[in-house]
Amino acid sequence: MLRFNPFFTALKKSFTSLYDFILPGLCVTCGGKIDRAFGFICGKCGAIIIQHGGRMIEGRERRNLKRAFYLYPYESWYGVDVGNAVRTLKYSGYHGIALELAELMMETLVKRLEFIEADAIIPIPLHTSRKRERGFNQSELIAGELARRLDIAFIDPLKRRKNTASQAELSSYERELNVKGAFELRGNASVEGLTIILVDDQFTTGATMNNAAGVLLDKGAYEVVGLSVTH
Repeated sequence: MLRFNPFFTALKKSFTSLYDFILPGLCVTCGGKIDRAFGFICGKCGAIIIQHGGRMIEGRERRNLKRAFYLYPYESWYGVDVGNAVRTLKYSGYHGIALELAELMMETLVKRLEFIEADAIIPIPLHTSRKRERGFNQSELIAGELARRLDIAFIDPLKRRKNTASQAELSSYERELNVKGAFELRGNASVEGLTIILVDDQFTTGATMNNAAGVLLDKGAYEVVGLSVTH
């Protein structure tokens, strides 16, 4: 069995931080050459995302959410593959991608007053063991940058109480079972009366975000608005 090695995790984080300041060369959303000195998403893709992105998620898949929005479709659309940007962030760990995605979310969604009037921004948490292995939580990086740009409080009261299996290959029913009871509030954390923006990198069937939002509402949150990078 592979064991967690803190030395190699620290080394990986050091190289990741260094790489964030070096020209990556190719856009993570179209594969074309970057047209500026630094960055991961080219100007052309950024313009397309701002023009065509920012959609509401409709239907029962947002039942515990007052409203839910996403930046851009997961599958390639207009030649822009934001899903690839998310995958690269998660599995390569280049934190600069999170900052650029947050910037595009601001450009695309800031006109919606519900994001200005929120009391707090909360990320969907990873299980402790998965975060330790990866070295970061991509939703936390994005949520933190959004909170900074919107001047809204960033809080991290949610805890993933069980290390759930990956949702990727599961059916809608299996996804619901997989995340049922997966979240709880940390220690003495309070969300009483708060209007909350709940942030995740991906919204598919809504099982993860709905379960997390349900915990927040059960603990007294006034309302929860969902926000994801992709759908």
